[in-house]
Amino acid sequence: MVLILGNPAPNMLQDLFARDPLVSAKVVFLSSSIGNLSSLNLRLDSQLYTYYEDHASGGFKIRELYSLKRGPMLIQEVGYWSPLDGLVVPVPNAWKRRSNLRGTTLVSGLLSWALFNRLETNTEGAVVGNSGIMADVTAYLALKMNFTESIVQPEDEKWGGVDPTTGQWNGIIGMLQRGEIDLTAGGLMHTRERDDVADFSVPLEKMAHTLLARADGGPSSHFWVYMQIFPADLWLIAGLSTAAVGAAFFLIGRAGGGGADSLASAMGAMFLLQIQLDSRLPLTSPSGRLLFLFASAMTYVLFAYYTCDLTARMTFGPRPIDVKSFDEAYAKKFRVIAVGSTTYLWRLKSAPEGSGMRKIYRQMASDPDGSLVASTEEGLSRVLADTSGGTLLYSSSMAVRGRSEFVALGIRENVNVPYGLTLQKDSELTQMVNYHISQMLERGIVRKIYRVHN
Repeated sequence: MVLILGNPAPNMLQDLFARDPLVSAKVVFLSSSIGNLSSLNLRLDSQLYTYYEDHASGGFKIRELYSLKRGPMLIQEVGYWSPLDGLVVPVPNAWKRRSNLRGTTLVSGLLSWALFNRLETNTEGAVVGNSGIMADVTAYLALKMNFTESIVQPEDEKWGGVDPTTGQWNGIIGMLQRGEIDLTAGGLMHTRERDDVADFSVPLEKMAHTLLARADGGPSSHFWVYMQIFPADLWLIAGLSTAAVGAAFFLIGRAGGGGADSLASAMGAMFLLQIQLDSRLPLTSPSGRLLFLFASAMTYVLFAYYTCDLTARMTFGPRPIDVKSFDEAYAKKFRVIAVGSTTYLWRLKSAPEGSGMRKIYRQMASDPDGSLVASTEEGLSRVLADTSGGTLLYSSSMAVRGRSEFVALGIRENVNVPYGLTLQKDSELTQMVNYHISQMLERGIVRKIYRVHN
């Protein structure tokens, strides 16, 4: 709906609607009298303009009116219209024009997590510092938008889920819903349920949801380690090569009037490198020398690889975690744990009936004390404490980036989930934040921040 008071030049309006991206069906266009506008509940994203006649140019000057966090009305000139030049707006992007938030304090709800945010608190529990990927992102936004960040932590130390008892949102999402904080740069996952109560910015990056395990399950000293050094296909190739060269040994020997008594003894001679004892093929012949060199070289390479890799496995090597899906984790009786009231638990709960993820969720529901942890760090501590390697944490691969004691498994159900900043639902800041994050992505600022912390 467009409200027009006064008698503006029709050409000016036509130009404004055609060129200015701010003008839409929500624009309120008024004459120069703004004395009666002080009672309006303006926001940062309000699209309210006034104009007044400029007698010197014979045109009109245009001003925009907005406010921030229900503060004083802010008025700034954005351009002019004249019969000669038409509409001229030097800075056509409204979010660039309004980027100066004049040092306004924005309250951010955060929890320490992985490389994203590492909060420093004083003896009274107040946050006095922060470092990490999302801390640097917020610092860059604060510089570009001229605001001051005030960090608080949720009392229940939760990211945000629906409390099963009260039916209300808890954690950081609950604080956003109640208006206690303006935003969070905690990297909250974007879900359908959260989307109903909060705004999510343009994604900064994607992170994989997967199973996390110990990188070192202890020395592998069982019998099969001697066979597991080589994969099955390599054992097959070695066997076929031995058989082929042994057969050639036998045929060449027979053709030359000598050779092994039987094909079996020829292959045995080939395998044991006892050509002189088990074969009448003289080593002075070219064929004998060729076979001997081939057998010696192949045996040396295999033996060297075998002993080196075996020594490494027996001394330092981890027992490989052979889990490629939630179905395998369930079938092999791994204990899967997760942080309560998070999107990880929601994904397990919403998985199709009969799937491995749903089976794992039912297992967790039957033993919440043993399967649910209060934080990612607590979950990783439990994974590390299980020296058998039987405990897996369902979380983000970001949680173990740069930590050699853990490994992210490449399971079939891996999903890459976008994350960014989260704001109050229908926040006046959302479009401004999206503009500046888009600028950061285009200029490679986000990628540079990641490289610093990796």
